[in-house]
Amino acid sequence: MNQQVTASQRQELWDIFQKAPKPQLHLHLDGSLSFNFIMKAAKRLQSRKPEEEVFEKNWIPKNEEELFLWLAKITNEDVNSHFKAEECDNWRAFNFCNKFLQTKEDLIEATFDIMHRGHDEHNINYLEIRFAPVLHTLEGLTEEEVIHAVGEGFEKGVQHWKDLGKHVDGGIIICALRSFPVSDAINLVKKMSTIKHERVLAFDIAGDEGNYPLREFKEALQLANECGIDMTLHAGEWSEKLHDSIIDNIKVAVHHGSKRIGHGVALRSVDHTDELMTHLQAKNVFVEVNLTSNVSDPRNVPSFEEHPLPSFLERNIKVAGLNVDNWLLAGNKDIGRAEPTGEFVRAFLDCGVTSKQLSEIAKTGYIAGFRNVSESIIKDAMEIWESEIIPKIDGWKEKHLSQG
Repeated sequence: MNQQVTASQRQELWDIFQKAPKPQLHLHLDGSLSFNFIMKAAKRLQSRKPEEEVFEKNWIPKNEEELFLWLAKITNEDVNSHFKAEECDNWRAFNFCNKFLQTKEDLIEATFDIMHRGHDEHNINYLEIRFAPVLHTLEGLTEEEVIHAVGEGFEKGVQHWKDLGKHVDGGIIICALRSFPVSDAINLVKKMSTIKHERVLAFDIAGDEGNYPLREFKEALQLANECGIDMTLHAGEWSEKLHDSIIDNIKVAVHHGSKRIGHGVALRSVDHTDELMTHLQAKNVFVEVNLTSNVSDPRNVPSFEEHPLPSFLERNIKVAGLNVDNWLLAGNKDIGRAEPTGEFVRAFLDCGVTSKQLSEIAKTGYIAGFRNVSESIIKDAMEIWESEIIPKIDGWKEKHLSQG
């Protein structure tokens, strides 16, 4: 496909995709905060800790774009210093965001804010939000209290749209972090096994994949299986050419029963005859694709045109939606930001995925949801795709790209 389109033509395409019903399965709470939420939470933080310097000295961002570029600069500095998360720590941009997620009020409001923006701005009607409870205990909350607060925020969102006669569904995914002790992950699984909250859907291990192999967490994965806890695990996100453990991370995830793989970019290097691919297909494992997040670091994926998404579809890898990963933090000044509608635009224009394939990606996202999306919701969403979205996309293509 000829990707040489004007900004106005791209916006026209964005407007079409914006109206399409979408699932969002891979979204981190701390990396997806809005500018408005942060500014409100910053005032609450300063009232609790007057001595705290929220932003750089004598500087406050004027809007979300300034905030994004400032955080992107911090992330780039970390990338250039080998991007290793220190033990019992996280990357600096996430540490900044987590300053605003240390009270029950903050957690409830942040969760509701993400749901509100997702639905009203991008027509997301199924959403899974993931977070690491340990990162939200710095001011006295327990991990159990953190989980219940995010769950309460999610319920608030569901009820809000229910009162308006609309259906929004989903839940929360609880993460352990690779840079924290394995014992923390094991204890988190034990806590999850005792929490009876209907919005708690699954367990994940996230963070620094290159320096903390998933194999080290096998005991936590085995325990999750024994407790009947569903899993989606970050694996294959980092470059398999730079880190020897990346392909093995996917193997460990599939072997231990993970129903979904977060990112899975490294599958591009696995031959279709390989035993790993056989197991991936046989176990019906879904892959959560995050285009903009993957291209943020060119060491992982150099460009959208080089993203393996099209080859995934050709090889019948089940792509579970187009996800933002971190709505605020993913992207950079060169490629722009990640946002739910834009991921579909980039897949169509820059990756060459067809309108029909995009509708199937959305459908697969719904099917892969841990909440078990009802058949009627999927049917209604697909009817909109088939009757409205696909014809408009194909019409847009005929109008603007027929010469190409």
